[in-house]
Amino acid sequence: MLYSARGSAEMVDWVTAAKRGGVDPENPKPGSPRTYKVSAWIEIGDELAEVSGIWASGLSDPIRKALLKELGLPVKKQLVYRFGNDCVANVADFRIQAVWDGWCLLELLLSDGTRPSLPIHSMYLAEMNKAQTYYVFDLETTGTNPQTAEICEIAAIKVSNDKVVDEFETLVYIDGQMPLGAERVNHISKDMLADATHMRHAMHNFLTFIGDDAVLVGHNIKSFDLPLIERVAALCGLKFTYRQSIDTLDVSKKAWPGRKSYSMESLRPTLDIGAEGAHRALKDCKDELEVYLKARAVIASGKVRPIAEAEEQPRPRRASFTSKWSRKKAKEFVANVKEFDEENPLFEKCVVFSGEVEGHDYESCMQIVCDLGGTPQDNVTRKTNFLVRGEGCGEGKTRKAEELKSKGFSVQIIGQEEFCRMVGWE
Repeated sequence: MLYSARGSAEMVDWVTAAKRGGVDPENPKPGSPRTYKVSAWIEIGDELAEVSGIWASGLSDPIRKALLKELGLPVKKQLVYRFGNDCVANVADFRIQAVWDGWCLLELLLSDGTRPSLPIHSMYLAEMNKAQTYYVFDLETTGTNPQTAEICEIAAIKVSNDKVVDEFETLVYIDGQMPLGAERVNHISKDMLADATHMRHAMHNFLTFIGDDAVLVGHNIKSFDLPLIERVAALCGLKFTYRQSIDTLDVSKKAWPGRKSYSMESLRPTLDIGAEGAHRALKDCKDELEVYLKARAVIASGKVRPIAEAEEQPRPRRASFTSKWSRKKAKEFVANVKEFDEENPLFEKCVVFSGEVEGHDYESCMQIVCDLGGTPQDNVTRKTNFLVRGEGCGEGKTRKAEELKSKGFSVQIIGQEEFCRMVGWE
């Protein structure tokens, strides 16, 4: 969702829009209600459409669908409003009355003609359609590319009324070798899979467990797990359908804005979730459920706020020494392995870091690039393939990468979350 000061068509961040637009009343007493003079917009390709104050039925079909997706609502299914555990009413129409950072004051037109107003977070509106039963699932794989990776473990938990009522877990036989990088992360060796269930049977059992109309929950599932299952199920001649997917990565970003990282590795210490046994599918399912429940509780309470990073400590104001002075040069790093995962996106790629990758020191980042068959670099050059921007990154390397990119060089600027996904540090 984009923002502008009310009456303006200039898109700015919410803080700027609120500053330019001001509030009603102009000088509210502390704790008293106030309305920011900010308008919300939806962007489709080159088209911008204001959605504040307009009934959804009055929007063009593409804009209406985009708004539903932005709010986390089903596009094709009937939207319902829950008064309690058993009392629901169909939503005939809705419109945004007011907006503030990540939140909307929504006016609903219910089927009985009533018009309740609901202050909600954009992810919380989806809770009006919250299923009583859903499935949290996780995959362990041989790589980070959903178009080429093999599945070596599948797990899922059935959750009813937010309580685990059933579990599914299976190791899966793989045709190829287990890449060393993947084995270091999931601790699953090729020997462990010698007698494991073959993929078609394992996938059939998994799909039978979740059914064909499930609400699926998981971390980073929209960009990785779901595309991978869709590809593998099709190869197995099986039909994979589901009602709705909820990505706890997206939910976490809404619940705790401003974090440097939303990987499970980062969220576990912050939310006091034990890391023992992590990167095994069933353990990850239970951890992701805990993240989902905690994030949902924060969103429902209306107290969405940044949460402190567990690793953050106050830094001394006086600093006469920087660890950068003693850092090893990129050329000093050599691979600790003899075989590489050639399907990894960093294989035979040159990588530069700007800033710190949360939870991992500089040498660990440089070393993992080497161990995946890549080449770490100190500075951006014409050979650079990836610039990883982390905490405290400067702008010099970014400007250089953007300049080279504009000249046709194949350099990509990625965040630390994407890098952690590539190397299996999620």
